[in-house]
Amino acid sequence: MYILEKVSSPGWTLEAEEIDICLRVLEQSVCKHCKMTKQDYDTFLDSYWADTEHSSNEFTNEDYEPDEFFPDHYKDMSPIEKIEALLATACGLEYEYDIARVEGPDEY
Repeated sequence: MYILEKVSSPGWTLEAEEIDICLRVLEQSVCKHCKMTKQDYDTFLDSYWADTEHSSNEFTNEDYEPDEFFPDHYKDMSPIEKIEALLATACGLEYEYDIARVEGPDEY
């Protein structure tokens, strides 16, 4: 069983038999800014600085660059790696993820 809890909402818990359910909830909960890759960021800045309204600004692209970016290879990652990447974002810090071992009658 896979368990996803929202830290800021005590009592909000999702228990799912499939990891993909927890992954979908996290993907929907993490904003697009937190999921911005380096390529997305560079593309945004290119269009932002190309605008004549911003071209006279004294600041440079480097003044605003985040320390970390969302993984470029996200689509190729395993579900657990995707969950870990999402949990590492500012929005993802709202959640805790765990795998619960459910013991059946034949297990000790």
